[in-house]
Amino acid sequence: MIMFVSLMLNAQDPHFTQFNMQPLLLNPALTGNFTGDFRANINYRDQWRSVSEPYTTMQFSADGRITKARDTQLSVGGFVLTDKAGVSEFSQTVAGVNVAAGVRVGRYSSITAGIGGGLFSQNLNSGNLIWDSQYNGMQYDPLLPSNENATLLSVSKFDLNAGLVYKFMVGSNNPYYNDGVKGTIGVSAYHLTQPNQVSMLTEDAKHSRIAAHADLSIGLEGTNMAIQPSFLLMIQGNQKEIMPGLMFRYLLREQSRYTGFIKSSAFSIGAYYRTGDAVNIVTLFEFSNFGVGFSYDLNASGFLKATNGSGALEFALRFITPAPNKSRLSNNPLY
Repeated sequence: MIMFVSLMLNAQDPHFTQFNMQPLLLNPALTGNFTGDFRANINYRDQWRSVSEPYTTMQFSADGRITKARDTQLSVGGFVLTDKAGVSEFSQTVAGVNVAAGVRVGRYSSITAGIGGGLFSQNLNSGNLIWDSQYNGMQYDPLLPSNENATLLSVSKFDLNAGLVYKFMVGSNNPYYNDGVKGTIGVSAYHLTQPNQVSMLTEDAKHSRIAAHADLSIGLEGTNMAIQPSFLLMIQGNQKEIMPGLMFRYLLREQSRYTGFIKSSAFSIGAYYRTGDAVNIVTLFEFSNFGVGFSYDLNASGFLKATNGSGALEFALRFITPAPNKSRLSNNPLY
C-alpha cells in the first residue's frame, strides 16, 4: 500500500523561515531591488536533528544594479542552493541567474519584473536505505540484496522562474530609517518548466511553486520604532504554506553625519507562524553594511511528541554596499 501511495507523492522545495533574507529564491523581481549597488546573502538551515538524520539547506546569492538611470533600472544576480535530507542523502542543487527590470511609476513607487533560469538537479543514495528483505529472520544483514529496482537516482534539468514586485514608500526618503510607511508586494512562479525529479518508481514532474508575499514597515511617530507585518503564501502541487509574521524594529543609532565613525545600527525581533507546523522566533541585527539574522522553529504540528518542540535552527547573513542608510531616494532610482 505504501509503495502505491508513493506514486501520488511530490517533493516540495526547500524553504527558509527568514524568507526576506533569501530574495533571489523568493522572487526573481527582487534581484537588484534594494537600497545599494551590490548585495550578497548567505542562509543556513538545520532541521529535525533531534529525531532523525538532519535536513540541511544552504544558499548563497549575489545581485546588483547594472544601470544607474533615475527612472529605470536593470539588475542581474546569481544564486546557488543545496539541500540534503535524511539517511538517504536525498540532495537537491539549484543554480541560476536572474535578470530584473524596474520602472518608477510614481515619485515614491516602482514596479519590477524579473526572470531567472538555471540548472535543477537531484540525487538519491539508495545504498543507505534499509529494506525488509535484508532481515534474515534474526537481524539485519546488509549483505542481503534489497530486491528493489531503484531507478532515476539522479536527474538534471533546466529550470525557469519569473516574478513581479511592487514597492512604495510614503513619508520617508530612506527605507533604512523607521519613519513613514514602506511596503513590498510580490508574486512569483518557480519551476515553470516542471522538470522531472528523482523517483524510485516513476518519472514525476516537479510542480511549479507559486508564491505571494508582502511586507510593511510602519514607523511609530515620535519614536525610533517601527512595526513590520509580513505574509507569505506558497503553493506547490497539493502542498500549501501560509506564514504570517510580525516584527518590531528599533533603530539603535544613526550614523554620524560629519565623521561617519559612528555607524548606524538597528535590532528587530518578532515571530512568524507557519500554519499547522511551527511558531518561528526571529531576530535581525543590522550594523552598517551587514545584517545578521537568527531564527528558531518551535514545532507545533502532530510531530510535536517526537520532537519535544525542536524544529529548525536558521542563520542568515546579508552584506550590502554602500551601507543602506547612506542612500536616499534622490540618488537611488528604485530604492
